[in-house]
Amino acid sequence: MVDSNQLTVLSICAGYGGIELGLSRALENPLRVVAVEIEAYALANLVAKAETGRLAIEALYTDLRTFPAERFSGCFDILLAGYPCQPFSCAGKRKGTEDPRHLWPHIARIVQAVRPVWCFFENVPGHLTLGFPEVYCSLRDMGYSVEAGLFGAAEVGANHLRERLYILAHADSQGQPQLSWRKQESGRRTCDGAEAGVSTDAMRQRYPRGQRLSNDTSQARSRSQRSTGPAHQPLDDSFEWRTWKIKPFLRRKDDGCPGRLDRLRLCGNGVVPSQAAKAFRRLTDEGIKFGRCVE
Repeated sequence: MVDSNQLTVLSICAGYGGIELGLSRALENPLRVVAVEIEAYALANLVAKAETGRLAIEALYTDLRTFPAERFSGCFDILLAGYPCQPFSCAGKRKGTEDPRHLWPHIARIVQAVRPVWCFFENVPGHLTLGFPEVYCSLRDMGYSVEAGLFGAAEVGANHLRERLYILAHADSQGQPQLSWRKQESGRRTCDGAEAGVSTDAMRQRYPRGQRLSNDTSQARSRSQRSTGPAHQPLDDSFEWRTWKIKPFLRRKDDGCPGRLDRLRLCGNGVVPSQAAKAFRRLTDEGIKFGRCVE
């Protein structure tokens, strides 16, 4: 922790680093990252980013279940996690806590031990109605205020919908600034605390801005049907997935691209950086200064 201008970040279930890239863009501040990721291909991708200077990764750990969180108490400004969505996704069996991929108890243990000032999480919209109340209550019990919102990749120019739930928590202690909602018209606020168990539809009815969701997604679907090229990207963003070949040139043949399935899996589990950046901006107050010391 040498450079005070750099924010220290613990990234759990880091994937290819999409949330980190988005957060760095949103804060306009360099990050120093300790990453926890179990998949070998994702780890290799993070190492490549570190070698090329795209992310300042100082250490890699391979299993959050054995991550020595107690050693890092008070060391991180922000904790990030894109924990597995399969226990909550409407595309799956929604087994919740019965799913072996349910990792929130381990993440909550790490949050309790590390005590970051900020936590920023990402998951699927189905998490709102399954699992999110547990997450909300855990964070509140640990002394964090919580905000959450639904944001789509189409909103930042991608040619796919990819709606995701983003959760931002802030420690209510030691004179740190409190989270405040900036403007309802700036984003789709879906939860402000006591409504942690309210359904997605109910939240959209309560907050008028949420009514734009169906319009946004319909327009994005129409754009994607009309165009086969990459969508216009309003933010300065060089997405890796734009340069990856999704389908091989030769079908049912050796196409010389053995890592294609790994790349597809990495993209599927990752987030669009600009989407994460927008979510972070919308869930915070522009006047807040991020970091440990607030003058």
